[in-house]
Amino acid sequence: MLGLALLYAVHLLATAVWVSALIGLAWFGATPTTGDWLRVWQQHKRVDLVLWAALAALGATGMFQMSANAQYSGVLQVHSLWAAALLIKHLLVLAVLALTAYHSLHLLPALRRRAWRASRAEAPARPSGQDALARQLRGWLWAQLALAVGVLLLTAVLRATA
Repeated sequence: MLGLALLYAVHLLATAVWVSALIGLAWFGATPTTGDWLRVWQQHKRVDLVLWAALAALGATGMFQMSANAQYSGVLQVHSLWAAALLIKHLLVLAVLALTAYHSLHLLPALRRRAWRASRAEAPARPSGQDALARQLRGWLWAQLALAVGVLLLTAVLRATA
C-alpha cells in the first residue's frame, strides 16, 4: 500500500513538472521576439531534458498503477469506459513522445544553429527561416499543450470511473 502511494506521488509530481515546463515555455517566450535565439535555444535545451525525465517517470509509475487497478484486464482489452479512456490516453501519450522526439531531434538542432548564427551576427541563409522556425516552435508548443490537456482530461475520466 505504501509503495503504491509513493508511486502515485511520483506520478503526480512528474505530471506537474511536465505540464509546468510546457506552461513555462509558453509564458516566458518559447519563440524569440527580438531575435534572441540564444536565450530561446537555452530555454528549450533545459526544457527538453526536463520533459524527457518527467515522461520517463510518468511511464514507469503509470505502468505500475495500471497493473494495480482491478479494471485492467490486459493490453487492448476494451470492455468498459475505463479501458477505452485508458487506451485513448496511451495513444495521446505516444503522440506526446513523438512530439518530444521531434523537439529533441529536429527543433533543438535548428535552434542551436540559429543561435550560433545570431552570435556570429550572420544573416540567416533564408530570410523566412526565422519565421518558419518560430512557427514550428509555436506549433510544437501548442500541440504539446493540447495533448497535455487531453491526457489530464482522460486521467479525470479514469479516476471518476475507477
